[in-house]
Amino acid sequence: MTITNDDTTAIFDVCQYATAGGLCGVPLPDGRHPNRKYCDEHQPKQSKPKKKTPTGDDVPPRTVNVNIKTPTTPKRKGDADAEAVRAGATVMLGFLPMAFAMAGDSDCAQAINDSIPAIAHQLGELSIYHPGLKKIFAPMESSGEAMAWIGLTMALAPVLVSVLAHHKLIPPALATTIAGMFGGVAQAGNASGH
Repeated sequence: MTITNDDTTAIFDVCQYATAGGLCGVPLPDGRHPNRKYCDEHQPKQSKPKKKTPTGDDVPPRTVNVNIKTPTTPKRKGDADAEAVRAGATVMLGFLPMAFAMAGDSDCAQAINDSIPAIAHQLGELSIYHPGLKKIFAPMESSGEAMAWIGLTMALAPVLVSVLAHHKLIPPALATTIAGMFGGVAQAGNASGH
């Protein structure tokens, strides 16, 4: 075993593989890499060499995969939701012709009533792409948010009609009609005379 010490490095000229009796001790070959520690027998197996890529005329052209996304039909999980939206829209929109009829406008009431099935169908189709419509038109199927908004509207409408009638911004006949729809609260604006 030869040890050379030149201030910073120590080089072992024998295999440093630990055996039961000490080190292997087989001399390392001349011209070896300076960091080599083991003889040929104890040298760790090298990983498989990397495959050389061919060069020159033998190289096949590189292929490039291009994924072109085409329009696809949406997943139809929402078919049941769309049907619920259609049904809910039909019921909710059914109040519009009734309101026009109560106001005495039977022509508009009939026109709206005739259009309700087509409008409800289109709202159902849109609900596939915009799930928020389900909250409005199918409240029994979702969180019931629409019913809360309708309740707020029903609570605020008499106040609004009273103020509008009081300041003569709507005709008294309309205020009376709306008051009938909301339980007579709208009449308070007409009765005060301010």
